[in-house]
Amino acid sequence: MDRQPSRTSIYHDLLDAFAQEGCPVCRLALGNVRGYLVSISREGGLTDLEIRTRLRESHAFCAGHAHQWLESQHLLGTAILYEDLLDHLTGELKALRYRKRGFLAGAAPLLGGGRKVDALEPHRSCPACEVLTRAEERGIDVFLEHLREDGFREEYAQSGGVCLPHCQTALAAAPDEPTFRTLIEVAIARNEALVTHLREIIRLHDYRYNREPSGDERGADARAVCHVVGEPGLRGLGRDP
Repeated sequence: MDRQPSRTSIYHDLLDAFAQEGCPVCRLALGNVRGYLVSISREGGLTDLEIRTRLRESHAFCAGHAHQWLESQHLLGTAILYEDLLDHLTGELKALRYRKRGFLAGAAPLLGGGRKVDALEPHRSCPACEVLTRAEERGIDVFLEHLREDGFREEYAQSGGVCLPHCQTALAAAPDEPTFRTLIEVAIARNEALVTHLREIIRLHDYRYNREPSGDERGADARAVCHVVGEPGLRGLGRDP
C-alpha cells in the first residue's frame, strides 16, 4: 500500500508494523517510550529544572521502566537523575520522627509536621507509563479510524493482528459493526494459527516425532504469550503495573 503524505505519522507507523511480527499497537506504544527515554538521556533533558522536578516527584520511573532505562546504559543520565532523587529522599528520611500514637494504635514513625511515612511514596505516576498509555490510546484511535478504509483493512487482515489486550480495547470502542467484525475475524485467525503451531510443538515433543525438523511453529510459544498479554514492557489502558 502506497504511503500517503496526508496521513499522520501514526497511520504510517501502524502500516509499517503490520508487516512485522507482533502487535502493531504494542510496537507503536513501546517505540514512543523508547523515544521518550532517549530524549531525556541524550538531549539535555536532565538539565531542565521542570523535567528534573517531575522525575523527582515520581521517584524517576516505575520498576519496569527504571530497568529499561538502566539497560540502555545511560551512565551520565542515571548518575544525574538518581543523585538528585536520592539526595531529595535523604532529606525526607532525615525529617522522620518517631511518635507513639497510643496504646491501641501502637507506635508508628511520622514525618516532621505529622505527615505519614507514606510521604516517601512517589507523589506522581511514572512518566514513561504515562507516555505509554497516551501512545496506546492514540494508536487505538487512529487504528479504528482507518480500519473502515479498504486498503488499510486489507493490510491489517494480512498481518498478525493486534494482541488480545488491544483487541479488547478496540472492540469496546469499535465505531460500527463492520469494524467490530474485522477485529473479531482477524483475532480468530491469529488464535487458530497459533493453536496450530502450538499443537505442532506438542506433537514434536512426542518421542515418536522428536527427530523431525522444526518448521513454522518455532517461536510460537513466545508469540502466544505476547498475543495474550501484549509485548514485553506493555502497560497502560487500566492494566495493573
